Amino acid sequence: MFYIVKDGGYVPEIRLSNHSQNYQLLGTAGKPPHPRRLCYIGGNPLVYRPDTMLELATLGLLRREPLHGYRLTKLLELFMGSCISVNYGAIYPLLRRLEQRGHISSLSIQKGEAGPSRVIYQITPQGRERWLALMLEKHRESWVNSRARFMVLLCFFGDLTQEQRLLLLGHRLEQCQTRLTHLQAEETQGLFADHYQRMALERAVAMVQDELDWVQELLQRESTHEPVALQVQG
Repeated sequence: MFYIVKDGGYVPEIRLSNHSQNYQLLGTAGKPPHPRRLCYIGGNPLVYRPDTMLELATLGLLRREPLHGYRLTKLLELFMGSCISVNYGAIYPLLRRLEQRGHISSLSIQKGEAGPSRVIYQITPQGRERWLALMLEKHRESWVNSRARFMVLLCFFGDLTQEQRLLLLGHRLEQCQTRLTHLQAEETQGLFADHYQRMALERAVAMVQDELDWVQELLQRESTHEPVALQVQG
């Protein structure tokens, strides 16, 4: 379910497949989403929706090659397992929704040797547009989710232009700097009372600083057209 900001409130709606400004009303408003779970586009809160990282990864893999659901699941686990939790029960419903929206289509049916037949899916031009929109979309979310999202994005950097990669790296650098400033603030430091809490804070600061340094290195290499040997952070 999606929410859009309308007349100062939140209205539950679902975006149609062509990413236009057309929406289909689903029902009563119910409880409004927390502002931090809104998707911010152009600096303005526009759309709230459940996490889209699985959709992004699925479209990204299908952009590389047609796949059946089982193979797609294995690739998601292989490449995205350290970034997101792959919910196997959500993959086939997601494929059905993507097909209904025109983002993917059934290419063929592959006969299994011993098991049931498998449908081969391929991405459509609309799906490519959707994938790129998800890649470049900005989100206001928790630090943990933002880090996971960036690692998913990084897996598909090879399918972007240099300008787009620089844009995403610059945004991630800004997130790291903001997080580091928050952790090093006096107000934050004062919340960590005992020795073990301070140890945890020091570790958190070191981890953010390490990622910040790493992103700066990627930015420098990317901006000077040097081949970037991407080393995924653990």
